[in-house]
Amino acid sequence: MTISTNPPKVTIITATYNWSKALSSSIQSALLQTFTDFELLVVGDGCTDDSEAVVLGFKDPRVRWMNLASNSGSQAVPNNTGIERSVGAYIAYLGHDDLWFPTHLESLVTTIERMDADLVGAATILYGPPDSGVLGMTGVFATGEWSKREFLPPSSLMHRKELVKRIGPWKEPMALAVPTDVEFQQRAWAAGAKFVSSNQLTVFKFNAAWRRNSYLEKAVAEQEEMLSRIRSVSDFRLPLLIEVVRAFHADKYVRIEAPEPGTPGATARYNASFKGTARKTWELLPIDETRRFYLDNQLEGFEWHGLEQDERGNSFRWSGPSRRSTLEFPVRLDRKLSLRVHIVLHLQQEMKRDVRLLLNGQEVESTVELIDGTWMMRASLPPATGAAEVNQGPLRLSFLTATTQRPYDLGMSGDRRWLGIAVNWVEFAPWSEGPR
Repeated sequence: MTISTNPPKVTIITATYNWSKALSSSIQSALLQTFTDFELLVVGDGCTDDSEAVVLGFKDPRVRWMNLASNSGSQAVPNNTGIERSVGAYIAYLGHDDLWFPTHLESLVTTIERMDADLVGAATILYGPPDSGVLGMTGVFATGEWSKREFLPPSSLMHRKELVKRIGPWKEPMALAVPTDVEFQQRAWAAGAKFVSSNQLTVFKFNAAWRRNSYLEKAVAEQEEMLSRIRSVSDFRLPLLIEVVRAFHADKYVRIEAPEPGTPGATARYNASFKGTARKTWELLPIDETRRFYLDNQLEGFEWHGLEQDERGNSFRWSGPSRRSTLEFPVRLDRKLSLRVHIVLHLQQEMKRDVRLLLNGQEVESTVELIDGTWMMRASLPPATGAAEVNQGPLRLSFLTATTQRPYDLGMSGDRRWLGIAVNWVEFAPWSEGPR
């Protein structure tokens, strides 16, 4: 490959924060592009891990690293920093946990120039968490033209650099009533920018805000599997589109649209809390006596449905559509604890076999019994070892069900949601040898 000494036509900006393994896969998908006239600016948002070493390890003169002095908590500041340092006529964005098909840049450059547009987006598949089967798609406009309800994830987006001079930079999310990427696009649209789509599937998005504690667990199996497919010689995109159609027919398709304005910063705070980047100090409660928690304030994601009430007025949540559903509690695990979980309804064939319990990601032995017409899960929770583990954050209980099902398919009702178990409350108590 011959790299031109002239200024590159495209500047790719990748905002990143302490997730070097995902970043490596993302950069590799950029370096596999058939369109090679680009620079890739990787902007660390105050990174403290080995991201710099990973970036410099590619030894490609098109790839440059810069790191902000402190963490800003969003993509806005890194994006603006990248734009200020860019030399390309076009600006493209690549999320550090997303990947591109090799023809991505080629199709965007061809489309924006042929259509004389200001901004172009690609068709994108958004993947729900691994155990959910949820899929979404964006970048194919409903009417053939962009409208204010359309949304293009930044990884699918490319615009002329001069557009930023017309509309201004990215804005930090805490003061915004909609997410920063939505606000940027709507501001461009309001200024008269011309939006077009390449109508080609070239982006695969693994949304961190759809994956609980993604920035803490830093799983990369999905990205590595997709990168392996990208490196293959075959064009695998048609089977992926069939998967999207299947998800639609199975009621596991999520519609991707720009959200209605809400409380400023609310979406950013929720996403930061769910994916594990929120700067939050938990006040952990010692379990000196029995404490019962209901599920009113738990984060849902694709793991729990909304709060409901049974005929007796008891509140509960159904797990689903993901088979793995997690609850977090401000409980100090400084001693052995006794656990009880009240399961009021379920769609499992064999409850004693089909529901497993995980404590902070590790499976623990549990029993399930039918008592007075309802199911009770019991377990003993071992204490954490060392002060750091005891105080590291909330206690996470995950329920892994063998399957989720729709009452509609079982002939029980017209409810087409994918459901697992319905939990009423979770109770912790100091451990005792006798039954509770």
